Amino acid sequence: MVRADLLKKLFSSFNNDDRELFIKTAHEIINDERKKSLHIG
Repeated sequence: MVRADLLKKLFSSFNNDDRELFIKTAHEIINDERKKSLHIG
């Protein structure tokens, strides 16, 4: 499950039209999930 702080940051950056922070946060979420070695299938 994605950390709550990252989700808040993601939605806040989207709401504030902060594209740079949105992309940075999305990458943080992706990297965090990769560290957990979550695989679908």
